[in-house]
Amino acid sequence: SARLSGCASASDRERAVLGLRVCDPACGSGHFLLAASRRLGLELARIRTGETAPAPERVREAVRDVVSQSIYGVDRNPLAVDLCRVALWIESHAAGRPLTFLDHRVRCGDSLAGVLDVGVLASGVPDAAFAPLSGDDRETARRTKARNRRERADGQRRLPWDGGEALAGFSDLSRAVGAIADESPEAVRRKRRLFEGRYADASRRRLRQACDLWSGAFFQALRSGARVLTTATLADHRDGTVVDPRDLALAESLSAEHRFFHWPLEFPEVFDDRASGGPGFDVVLGNPPWERIKLQEKEFFTGRDARIAAAPNAAARKRLIRGLERENPALWRAFGAALRGAEGRSRFLRASGRYPLCGRGDINLYAVFAETVRRLLNAEGRAGYVLPTGIATDDTTKHFFRDVVETRSLVSLFDFENKGIFPDVHSSYKFCLLTVGRGSRPAADRARFFFFAHDTKELSDDERAFTLAPDEIELLNPNTRTCPVFRSEKDAELTKAIYRRVPVLARELERGLQGKIEIRIRGAFVSRRCSTCRTTRICFAPARNSKRTAGAWAVPCAGRTRIVANPVPPDDRHVERFASVPNAGAARCGGLAARRQRLPQGGRRSAARMPAALRSEDGPPIRPPLGDVRRRESARTDADRKAGPELRRPASLLGGRTDGRPADAHILSLADGLATHVQKHG
Repeated sequence: SARLSGCASASDRERAVLGLRVCDPACGSGHFLLAASRRLGLELARIRTGETAPAPERVREAVRDVVSQSIYGVDRNPLAVDLCRVALWIESHAAGRPLTFLDHRVRCGDSLAGVLDVGVLASGVPDAAFAPLSGDDRETARRTKARNRRERADGQRRLPWDGGEALAGFSDLSRAVGAIADESPEAVRRKRRLFEGRYADASRRRLRQACDLWSGAFFQALRSGARVLTTATLADHRDGTVVDPRDLALAESLSAEHRFFHWPLEFPEVFDDRASGGPGFDVVLGNPPWERIKLQEKEFFTGRDARIAAAPNAAARKRLIRGLERENPALWRAFGAALRGAEGRSRFLRASGRYPLCGRGDINLYAVFAETVRRLLNAEGRAGYVLPTGIATDDTTKHFFRDVVETRSLVSLFDFENKGIFPDVHSSYKFCLLTVGRGSRPAADRARFFFFAHDTKELSDDERAFTLAPDEIELLNPNTRTCPVFRSEKDAELTKAIYRRVPVLARELERGLQGKIEIRIRGAFVSRRCSTCRTTRICFAPARNSKRTAGAWAVPCAGRTRIVANPVPPDDRHVERFASVPNAGAARCGGLAARRQRLPQGGRRSAARMPAALRSEDGPPIRPPLGDVRRRESARTDADRKAGPELRRPASLLGGRTDGRPADAHILSLADGLATHVQKHG
């Protein structure tokens, strides 16, 4: 809309629409590209006709022009690429005209593996590319890594290299291909010949070989006596020195096997500095795969060997896999190749430098696609895609989300619970619609959020939607900078008001707070169960000072659960209590069940040495009625003291909530530490 608003005439608006560059880097069969074609085609038809609802024939003609000039797609699966082209042909078919030529716009390749910026060729192959994979010789890998390190140091004395001039020439050829209209079969054939000639150009082939040498170093086998691709090989080829043809053949075979996709070479007109709006796409959209990089053995053997896929556990499955070398050598080799491919892809994602934000931990494809998508945009571009909500809340993607927030490139995040939206995905799986900019300039001062939606119609509910500025996200999650989750705007405003009044301990430490920080434990609620009637009581375990022994106790069981409070000195005669809460089944027990418990010496615990919290098993939280009058209860008999209650994990009331949410983790941690010591030493 911003581009159209700046156009003075209809012809300018038409050129603005057709000048948009829209891409799906994991297009599959082309559903998102079809939706984009229809949307842009309708807008183009409105501009041409001046009508709000143009005739279907005019819309189809406009869609055909959009498909031939504005749509780009990439997918790793050749069959998916063919299906995408067919879908676009069907959508844009016009009577009396040939099918549009799409070979130069819908390409086959791995969007994640390859060169995105040809500038990386100047610095050589990273040393991390020579970490050994399955089947590699570790000694060979070590020697090759040391050799590459020396070559990188020597390469700093070479003449500087810049591939920008070569890309400018490729861009002109690519624009010439796109300028030919698909009006006749002869025009389409001329377009194909020009495209194939551009692809076979000697300078382009040379630059592609350099990109393959760089990318292939991450996937090659490091075995004794085998040829290896290092920085010296790349530098010699880049500078025009004759390179051993066997090295070029190795790089070419690795490129064909792993489908390297070098973005500036495949779409040079998009990444040309002279492009309208700057290098990059105007819109990137899609739904990338939600899969882990690590090869899943059970999934691999499903359909190949049912016996291995149905193995009862991982150990049994690995034993069966080892037996394949003797029983089924072909399947054994196929599994080894798939394993090496997954490991090589993982090594590329971690060590190539393309994914500094998401190339870590247990990598999932959706995370690295999210990082790639931002880099594909131009300065004014926008990306919208469907991802798991973990892109904004998980620990492994916190660096990505933090960068998105700090650069003010986050536009909106709409979170959904999968209630029948994706039948093949579990209903508890959450996903979101994420809209971002590149980050080179601010896309929005305040991002819009919506959580726990079940349908897109709910997104218009202003009471549930809320906005946050980058400094407010930092206020709520100052350490991780992940996305805070709220159900409504009121919840967000209330939480921000609280956090503005409460200092953050971690931030205070960063600002220079000196001295050792300790936590003094005043006491904690623990849960006990009567050994006779199995009735649960929630009791207060007070902690005493470091010179005395702390104690914990339970109240007599007589048909009600007693909630004991106030850390009075424990003795055998009195227990102060308040707020009795009815408990079904407790009336069956007429006896008293209580025993004095002992805690270890000392009431101080360092925060760093606190035991981890355990999940509560006591049901929903209970908030005691505060209006009850406190009373005293008499002492118990000796027989009653011998009937020791069973100590359980801390009750959920520790968080002080009544909505069924879990208690705060740090309170659970303190209480669980006390309860564990009572159970162990009582």
